[in-house]
Amino acid sequence: MNTQVAVAALLAAAAFLVGGCSKQSAHDSWSSSESIVVEPGVAIGSVHSGMTIEQITAELGQPNQTVVSASPEINGVLDYTNIGLSVIPGGGGVVRSVGVRPPFAGRTKEGIGMGASRADIIKAYGEPTAAKQIQPDSEVLRYDPLGVRFQLQDGKVDLIVVTFKDTK
Repeated sequence: MNTQVAVAALLAAAAFLVGGCSKQSAHDSWSSSESIVVEPGVAIGSVHSGMTIEQITAELGQPNQTVVSASPEINGVLDYTNIGLSVIPGGGGVVRSVGVRPPFAGRTKEGIGMGASRADIIKAYGEPTAAKQIQPDSEVLRYDPLGVRFQLQDGKVDLIVVTFKDTK
C-alpha cells in the first residue's frame, strides 16, 4: 500500500531530523545490537508483538525523542536514536511496528541487516510482494506476508520496518 511506503519514508525522515537529541540511554542489552535478531512480523530483540508503549519504555527506558506530527501514522513514534530504533504505536497504545536503521547492527536469521544488498534480500526471501522506487536512489521492498519492509539507499539496506501481526 502507498500508506506503508509513506510511513517508512516518513519514519526514516523523522529519524534523521531528530538524530541529535539525547535524553536517556536505552537498556544496556541494546547498547551492542550485533546479537539482536530481527524476526519479521514478530519481534526485534526483546521488542515484540503485543507490547504496549509502557512496556517498551520499561524495557528500553525513555526515548531520545518522541516524534509529534500531524500525520497519524507517525505521531507518537518513540525514537531511540542512540541504538537506531523507532517504535510506532498503534491503537490502544499497543506497538504496531518497529523500525531499525544505523547504528543498529542486528540481523535477521537469514543474515539481512544494514548494508545488505537487494540481491541478498531476494536470495533470502524471494521476490517481494511489492517494490517501489521512492527516490532515484532509494527503493522499498515489501514482504507483506512476512510483515517486513526493507528500504535501500544506493542499493544497500538503510532501514528495516517490522510490522507486527495481530495478536488476537
